[in-house]
Amino acid sequence: TLGGLAGAGTIKADGGAGHLPFGGGAGGGRISVTYQSNSFTGTYSAKGGAGFGNGGAGTIYLRNGQFQPTFIADNAGLPGNSTPLDLNELLELRVLGGAFLTSTISSTLTVSNLTVGTNAGMSNGAFASPLRINVSGNATIAGTLSAVGSLQGTGSGAGSQFERFVLRGVG
Repeated sequence: TLGGLAGAGTIKADGGAGHLPFGGGAGGGRISVTYQSNSFTGTYSAKGGAGFGNGGAGTIYLRNGQFQPTFIADNAGLPGNSTPLDLNELLELRVLGGAFLTSTISSTLTVSNLTVGTNAGMSNGAFASPLRINVSGNATIAGTLSAVGSLQGTGSGAGSQFERFVLRGVG
């Protein structure tokens, strides 16, 4: 926890590139900053590395004291492996630049603002409960928001695949 964060540099935890033709890129790391004041004007980066299989986006977790955190997964335009999300209350959630976020929570995700950018996606994962999101502010979906699961006893038989998600505005 910092009293204050200032500067204009770069804070990064980028994954390394894989050795081609067969090496996979490493996943991005995690940046976590809790602060009381923030005048930092630089950039944060936790992208995965390029390779035969691209690394998944790392995570950027920014928290202003007692307020809910901002959670960012941004792979800088490189489609990569999935990045897990295990938080259920956020001020802001941003999934950008080729990142694919998989929610591992079984409860409702509550956010003030949600952004799923172009070439990015968010899912509940194949075996998780339905993706439920309560958004009290703005939701901007330019990429993919999906929830896949199984529903017993409907469709062509038990365990039929279906897609569903619940996106609710609050307020």
